[in-house]
Amino acid sequence: DTAFIKQKPDMPTDSKITNCKLNDIVITVNKILNRKVTPSVVMKTLDDDLKLREFARMGKELHKRGDKCAFCGNAITDERWAELDGYFNDEVLHFRELIQQKIDKTKKLILDFKGVKIPELESFYPELQEKAGDILLDLANKNAKISEFLDKIEKSLIDKLGHMFNETKSIDYDVPEDISETLASLN
Repeated sequence: DTAFIKQKPDMPTDSKITNCKLNDIVITVNKILNRKVTPSVVMKTLDDDLKLREFARMGKELHKRGDKCAFCGNAITDERWAELDGYFNDEVLHFRELIQQKIDKTKKLILDFKGVKIPELESFYPELQEKAGDILLDLANKNAKISEFLDKIEKSLIDKLGHMFNETKSIDYDVPEDISETLASLN
């Protein structure tokens, strides 16, 4: 084969896309989903309500001992601080950070895949446009499936943030084919 493309269009060659190992993502995410953490202090009001738990976590970050609650104006007692410190212990905070980092990486991958620019058919030699058209269609389809898959992964991780104290069901989505070979066939 001679050159497939008349002039080199911007090809999606970002290594985050071409080296994305979707099976590895599933394994990592399932480890997170199957894990649970246990606060050293039980606060039933926070266990059952994600919004209230996040409100309390943010309040703990924003206040210091001796402060009055910026929301209600009451003093935050030493007893309440001890409960919050036990509830948001290091294990809980580290696990929450791990989940958030994975969500952030997944969001970045989603943007990378959604930002893939499929070359125009006209950028290929006329005698190769039919073959290129098939490959471009395959590339677009695979890219859409990967984006949809990553959206589901992100939703599962966000849901896990609300259920850190329970094991959650592993994901069993069909893992789409990667696009590396399809991209390579365009060169």
